[in-house]
Amino acid sequence: MIQFEEFYSSIYKLKLFKIFTWFMRVLLAIAFIPSGFTKLLGNRFTLLPMDNTIGFFFEALFRTGFYWNFLGFMQHLVALLLIIPRTLF
Repeated sequence: MIQFEEFYSSIYKLKLFKIFTWFMRVLLAIAFIPSGFTKLLGNRFTLLPMDNTIGFFFEALFRTGFYWNFLGFMQHLVALLLIIPRTLF
C-alpha cells in the first residue's frame, strides 16, 4: 500500500497532472450546467422515442415531475462543487 501512496504523491506533484485535473473538473462542470438547466426548466432532456431503452428511461424520469427538477438542481450544485477545490476530497 505504501508503494501506491508514494506513486500517487509523486504524480500529484507534477504540474501537468494539476493542469489536467483542473481541465477535467471545469469540463465536467460545463457539461452539467446545460443539462441541469434544461431539467430545472422542466423540459425534456432528449428526443429519443419511448421504444428506445434510454428514451424510455428519460421519459420516466421526466414524468416524475419534482424529481426531474431536483436532478437539475443537483447537477448545478455538483458543477459548483467541482469548481471549489476544498469540496473535492
